Amino acid sequence: MSLERSKIWALCLIGCLILLLFNCGDNVTGPHVEGVLKIFLTDSPLHNVQNLYVTISTIEVHRTAKGGGDAGFISLPAPASPIDLLTLQGREELISSDSLEDGFYTYISLEVSSGTVVLDTAEECELEIPSGKVLIPVPFTIEEGKLTSVVLDFDAEQSVQVGSTGGANIRYILRPVITPVRVEEPNS
Repeated sequence: MSLERSKIWALCLIGCLILLLFNCGDNVTGPHVEGVLKIFLTDSPLHNVQNLYVTISTIEVHRTAKGGGDAGFISLPAPASPIDLLTLQGREELISSDSLEDGFYTYISLEVSSGTVVLDTAEECELEIPSGKVLIPVPFTIEEGKLTSVVLDFDAEQSVQVGSTGGANIRYILRPVITPVRVEEPNS
């Protein structure tokens, strides 16, 4: 074998090793990634309120195992800052996007950790949140190399309740009401 051929073989071997290392590195920390899920929020009007800020601290999706068993919940990235639900009237905002293993998913779980309501009078009031975890039944499928989008309606009017502790003490309580509006799968 000539010296020139040896160099070509060596370069090819090095190139193959580099490709192999980069491709294998993706599978070391988790399952094989197959498709992408995007989750959007939308909302309808709320009267006597300027802003309704909520902090979503955790987003998870539930995957069924191949063969129908339970594969458990998978964490997705949550928004970095509070979301003003009232700015979502008539539009959708992306709150999470991540690659997921292909398969069938049955739930989206959101945890609302804090919230503030700004009244028309510009008064700010912290929201009491008795239980911020919301389990939303949303069946959807992730397919290899395809995009699936889910739009959720965080119904501010149904979620915010006004209570009184007597006298002028008014409490604002958030009991999140979130429902799926639309699921766009690759074959829909």
